[in-house]
Amino acid sequence: MRHRACVSKGATPNPGLLALTGWWRASYSGSPWTGTASTWTSGSNNLTEATNPPSAGTAVNGFTPATFDGSNDKLTAGGTAATYCTTTSFTWLCMFFVASAPSQADTIGFWQDSAGNLGMGFDTDGVTVMGFDTGAKTTTKACSAGAWHVAMAKLSGGTLYAGADGVWGSGTTCGAIASLASSMRLGVSFASNFFTGSIMELLATDIVLPDADVAGYISYLKARYPSAGLP
Repeated sequence: MRHRACVSKGATPNPGLLALTGWWRASYSGSPWTGTASTWTSGSNNLTEATNPPSAGTAVNGFTPATFDGSNDKLTAGGTAATYCTTTSFTWLCMFFVASAPSQADTIGFWQDSAGNLGMGFDTDGVTVMGFDTGAKTTTKACSAGAWHVAMAKLSGGTLYAGADGVWGSGTTCGAIASLASSMRLGVSFASNFFTGSIMELLATDIVLPDADVAGYISYLKARYPSAGLP
């Protein structure tokens, strides 16, 4: 099984020891947002946009996030959705900030483009994750605006979960995702809802990360960006 624990003896947990399909972290300076290396393919996968990339935002502990204007900013991940997940498993973790919650689930993590089979967003209900098997399935986890948070999404054992700041919601039943043939985008949903806010890091893998690794990643974020005040 492709998995290594997010641990390092006597040091802050190291996400680079995980088998990641995508990992983008600050500092962001513009397109392309180059992938960060891990024990799998994340170092080869970039986020790009020729016309309307997000801007470099206000630094936190010297690291600049990608800041999206809510109008037309976006980034597209290389390859298809199948590069970053399988039809039956994935884990996505995203450190994000929004000043106020939109009424619709704008993008903070991944959304599949026009196919709309898979995505993670944020609205007045909190972190929302959507999967489409034979019909749309959604699940949410409460999370407030106006602060930095870690959004969490996973598909594990036929259940789709949303989470925030290390705590998973109860989840909802979801079968195999209908299609992973189209691209994944950051900053805009399949319904063309654009994200207004900042993203410091996004981590993706096509396996289900153990809870210990999720906790380790959040510990790493708190150590790297202490001024963000993550819960």
